[in-house]
Amino acid sequence: MRTPTLATVLVTAAAASQLGATDCGSILQDPGFDLWCGDKLCSWELERGDIQRAGTWHAHDDAVELLGDDTAISQLTQVNSWDTACIRFEMLADVAESTEVRLEADIFGDGSVEWSERIPTSSWDAVSLAIRVEGDYDGIRFRLTKAGAGRAVLARIAAEVADVCPEDGVTAAPRELGATCDEDADCQSGICWSDAICSACDTDADCGDGLICGHSGPVDAPRWAHQACLAPASRQLAEPCLDDDECATGVCQGGACGECDDAVACPDGATCAAPYDLPVAMCDPGAGDRGAGAACFVDADCASDRCDGADVGVCLGQWIPSICTADAHCFDGACSFIGSAGGTCQ
Repeated sequence: MRTPTLATVLVTAAAASQLGATDCGSILQDPGFDLWCGDKLCSWELERGDIQRAGTWHAHDDAVELLGDDTAISQLTQVNSWDTACIRFEMLADVAESTEVRLEADIFGDGSVEWSERIPTSSWDAVSLAIRVEGDYDGIRFRLTKAGAGRAVLARIAAEVADVCPEDGVTAAPRELGATCDEDADCQSGICWSDAICSACDTDADCGDGLICGHSGPVDAPRWAHQACLAPASRQLAEPCLDDDECATGVCQGGACGECDDAVACPDGATCAAPYDLPVAMCDPGAGDRGAGAACFVDADCASDRCDGADVGVCLGQWIPSICTADAHCFDGACSFIGSAGGTCQ
């Protein structure tokens, strides 16, 4: 029996993502490099090299200095084609003549740089750049790179939705798996599942070698979980699913592999329940009566009070919660870990 709950969530989430993803037109988080988590920026990813907090002409204003000869920081944003086709950047920087600092745009955040522009040499001068993105897109990773040993201090880089843009632009390629879509032609795979998400398959017939079309598992934001080819019964307790035959337990209930549902009763009169934020239907969850080697989701399921498995949780900070196994799977970068997928009592 195909379980509609998760499919409905995924399609709704994809549709919601197309309504716009900026904060009143502002695209980047922490454009002033003010938020530091220790010696690293909280909202920017250090891809290579090293950085440090630096001062500017203003005593109470922080900036980031790109150190060394080869340094890059980036931020994956949720901006999409529903927001704008034109993005304008306003920057303040102190860049030496011996240093090359570039601003790059990686559409979809797939590792392919479609646009790169050198930031002019300046001494706290205001710099403005703009980019036009043709076609449908969903998410852009913006990257700042430094080459050369000279000074490169960035005080601000604001990215905003704009009305005026260059005539020439970059064109978004067909979308990768997990990107939102309106029709099959939008996707590299040629499959736009439910007119919402680029997927590897739509039915079991699209998969070969005895595979079935099921849940892809969590993927890094801004992609969404999608349909993918996988082996039957390959999903364990608490892993995401779309259909019963994906689960080793034979039960897909509420979007996660469980032990029981309306058609599969618990033995010995045990109660079927899903008491956690992640909808894992289990027989007498948290009863603490399961012996070594038995399936479990949380420590309280086991007589030993120890359940070992892969960490799994929910992205609670986004409009549509989804199953995650890493912070990168959540749009806000925070997976609320709840229990263990494929766990066993120790």
